[in-house]
Amino acid sequence: MPTTPEFELSNVFESSPNATAVLDRDYRVVAANRAYLALTHSDWTAIANRTLFECIAITDASSLRTSFDRVFASKHRDDVPAVPHLANQIVSAKNTPMYDQRDGSLRWILHQVADVTELSRSPATVAMLGTGVLGRAGQTSAELSVLRHLFEQAPGFTCFLRGAEHRFELVNPAYLKLIGKNSSIVGESVYDALPEVREQGFIELLDSVYRSGQPHVGRGVEIMLARGPDQVPEPRILDFVYQAIVVDGASIGIFVQGQDITDERKLDAARAKIAAEYRELFELAPQHVWTARPDGNLDRVNEQTARYFGKSQAQILGDGWTEVVHPEDLEHTVASWVKSLATGEPYQLDFRLRGADGKYRWFLARATAVRGADGSILTWIGSNTDIDEARRDHDELVARAAYEERLIGIVSHDLRNPLSTIALAMPMLESEDLGISARKAVGYIKAAATRSERLIADLLDFAQARSGNFPIAPERTNLPTLVRAAIEGARMLSGPRPVAIEHRGPPTGTWDEGRLTQVIANLVGNAFQHAPKDAMIRVRSAIDGDHTTIAVFNEGPAIRTDDLPRLFDPFARGKNAITKQGRSIGLGLFIAHQIAAAHGGAISVKSVAGEGTTFTVSLPTQSQR
Repeated sequence: MPTTPEFELSNVFESSPNATAVLDRDYRVVAANRAYLALTHSDWTAIANRTLFECIAITDASSLRTSFDRVFASKHRDDVPAVPHLANQIVSAKNTPMYDQRDGSLRWILHQVADVTELSRSPATVAMLGTGVLGRAGQTSAELSVLRHLFEQAPGFTCFLRGAEHRFELVNPAYLKLIGKNSSIVGESVYDALPEVREQGFIELLDSVYRSGQPHVGRGVEIMLARGPDQVPEPRILDFVYQAIVVDGASIGIFVQGQDITDERKLDAARAKIAAEYRELFELAPQHVWTARPDGNLDRVNEQTARYFGKSQAQILGDGWTEVVHPEDLEHTVASWVKSLATGEPYQLDFRLRGADGKYRWFLARATAVRGADGSILTWIGSNTDIDEARRDHDELVARAAYEERLIGIVSHDLRNPLSTIALAMPMLESEDLGISARKAVGYIKAAATRSERLIADLLDFAQARSGNFPIAPERTNLPTLVRAAIEGARMLSGPRPVAIEHRGPPTGTWDEGRLTQVIANLVGNAFQHAPKDAMIRVRSAIDGDHTTIAVFNEGPAIRTDDLPRLFDPFARGKNAITKQGRSIGLGLFIAHQIAAAHGGAISVKSVAGEGTTFTVSLPTQSQR
């Protein structure tokens, strides 16, 4: 950037009409200009190196803190359209990231405010004029270096025009971009550098400001500018300020600063079109519906939202919504929103919101970016859906399941102790010379203890399955041998029964032998229970390449149609679940299904009246752990 005499550079920055301060990462005020001190009714000695919130009477500090956090997190400028400030005053703020020239680190925020107390009473608040370039009077080279650095980084266009001919002496990159110049225009007059503006009245405005010393403010002014060499001038819309720089009672030049709001106006038009298309749906939606600008500030909420919070729509807009977020959820909520704003990814989050009754309820917030033809984000459309009851039901179910699993584990463990004592005593009783009646009693005790062991094992398996941890240990296994062992195990409980066994294909595969034996024993045991006493039970197994099947058939009555959908549910019992051994607790098929699933397989059933019932286990031949 071209240099200028030190006293003039300081004077330009100090004379900026925009109230501006610079804050470090701890929100301490490290610099401020006269306009800022005047707006905040403070002096430099009172605010220097103190946090903004300690020395300035800001009624709504949370919205500014949130904005500052967004700047440091996203490294993008963040605007706050309306902040209660001092007594009965409303200001808007633009917060811009500033980087250290030495190492490129983000060290400061350029905090610029404007009094919009009157404007804020209008539904369409006008954006703060200009962006300003900060200055605090000072004569050291270090201070002037910082001022030049701030001038370069000013997000709005800025220049200093010297003398009555309005010759460019200071020009920042944003100004060069606005007028489509790649090279410096320092030393040229506005008349020569911008011939397209000669007949548009702007040079006459500059003359008037220079002669009178009075500033000129332009809002939403259209100007025709050539955007590059040999380009046809095109319309741009600007907010700007012409400020005379007066030294010893005489104008020496004009400080120009402003914002090109052309794209914002186009964006507003596009957003208005979207709003018109969805107006009816927006207002009739039963849940909270809202839209936000690309910077994340809410600009519209439906009436349902305002009613729920007991606030006006204006109170919720901007970042006013953060006031009703549960304090424990606020940091995570803002961080998630900032991430979506930075990446353009959909926003989805559960958080608690405080209603007009003062109570918090859980909501699911979702938002999606609506993009223009060029891919840029036009607006965000979002909704908040009340999930409080569903959330509480879910938490209750999780707690109940955890309680049931703990209870089952405790009961199963405690029941095993007395059964272990019985099991140790049984060989001693069987070795005694007992009478026939006593031997029968010992047999009944032994059978009851065996059934109890199986029930306890089922309960422990159920607890493991419900916890999502159902381990298996696959190893090389001979399937025909495993099937015969499972059938013998079922016969031990049911007594001798006729069973036809058939196997096709190779004999071996990789499965958890103990678990798969448990599955087949369960299916065969069910067949024994439901088939006529002398009916043949058929067990067919087959290994065909990577696929293995085991089918167990019985000729018993068909399973009721309304029992089929819940047959593999825990504690499900069909109409015929009563046996001589007592009432089934309904875990056998559930556990068998879990074991098959742990192997990467499944169990299916076919039951037809007059034809019998077949359970088929389908497994990969080489199951993995």
